[in-house]
Order: sequence, then structure tokens, then C-alpha cells
Amino acid sequence: LSASCFGSSLAREAAQICGQESSGGNANAEGDSQLSADNVPLSIGLFQILLPCHAFGSLLKCPDAFESGCTKPPSGKWKLKSDAASRTLYNNCVQAAKDPDANIAKACQIRTEANNTWIRWSTAGSCNLL
Repeated sequence: LSASCFGSSLAREAAQICGQESSGGNANAEGDSQLSADNVPLSIGLFQILLPCHAFGSLLKCPDAFESGCTKPPSGKWKLKSDAASRTLYNNCVQAAKDPDANIAKACQIRTEANNTWIRWSTAGSCNLL
């Protein structure tokens, strides 16, 4: 992680978050299916990137695969759109999020957008990073 956008100054913190989020750094980790009306995993990869809320590059606009985008529906469960294109988009987003380099880059972006804090990760408190 020290060679990533986190640099040596944040590598230890990033490793703590990554280790907690993906059970020790499993790039194929999938989670939060309990928050999906379709019982599909919503948080993917090393930093458990929440697909309904994050795109990967300009082509994989993952929120577009979900009926409510990043807005959590009143039911509390995100739902995939029913068309084939949305399912394909979701599958492509899962693959992108499982790529360690793409996942780390997205985590860097999310942290930067959160005023350079770890607040977007639920494990930040237990890692004493809030």
C-alpha cells in the first residue's frame, strides 16, 4: 500500500482498514448482501467498495445498475434494475472492484472526497481512525 496513492504516510492506516474490511486483504471479498433486495453482494474487494455509490472510471457507472442509485431506498435494501444491461453493468463493476489496483485507487478517491478521512468505512472506528 505504500507504493499506492496512500503513500508511506497512510499505508499503515490503509492496511488496517483493508484488513478489517476484507478479512485480511482478500481481493475477492464480497459483503453487504443483506442490504440487497436481490441478495447480491454490494461491497466488493479489498476496501469493500459499495457499488451502488461508486463508479470505476468513466465507463463503469455502477450506481446506474441500481434502481435508486446511491440513495438508500426506504426499504433499506438496494435493488438491481431488472434489465440485462444493468445486470451486465453490475457484473462488470464486481470484476473491476475485485482488481486490487482499481480497488485501492477507488479507496484513495473515496478517502480524498471525505476530506481525507476514513469516515466512509464502518471499520474506521474499531481501527481508531476517526
